[in-house]
Amino acid sequence: MIPGQKTAAVPRLRQLFMEDSIEFKLQNAEATRKLGAVLGETIDSAVVIGLQGDLGAGKTTLTQGLAEKLGVEESVNSPTFLMLNEYHSGRMPLYHFDLYRLQEDIESGSAAMGNLEAELAEFMQSPKVAVVVEWLDLYEQFSAPYDELRVKLAYLPETESEGRSVVIKARGRGAELLLKAVKKEFNL
Repeated sequence: MIPGQKTAAVPRLRQLFMEDSIEFKLQNAEATRKLGAVLGETIDSAVVIGLQGDLGAGKTTLTQGLAEKLGVEESVNSPTFLMLNEYHSGRMPLYHFDLYRLQEDIESGSAAMGNLEAELAEFMQSPKVAVVVEWLDLYEQFSAPYDELRVKLAYLPETESEGRSVVIKARGRGAELLLKAVKKEFNL
């Protein structure tokens, strides 16, 4: 390579490692669903949306809002016991993982995690797909070359309200577009 010459790989590497983030509050479950709806309206390319938060924090509620705006006709529920729910009735496939029951497999490095990574790689070959992974924070080793939006939902202190605090981090062009849409919709 000639010194000073730009290559196509440099922007892609920058895209993979740069992150943008925001933090704000949601007042109630309807606002959490609205956050998901904004994501569902905006997704136009393959993206992984990693959700984290305590039980009942709103991960599935957010996913329901996302699915609704993708046009998913089926009822969307947490795949806690199934590990994966697939929805193909919308404008793009939605794959909804829940890693909560795989916690022991993750900690032991079991073959189940290799299977999960292989499935994810297969799904992400599509140029238009939404992959939602609840409890992605349990899988600390996850670092794939996909556009990724991480959403952390947390209960607010009882003295503040019944809402949630939200931290969203975006990595990759597709995820940054989602973050931009959230900022616009929630006036951030």
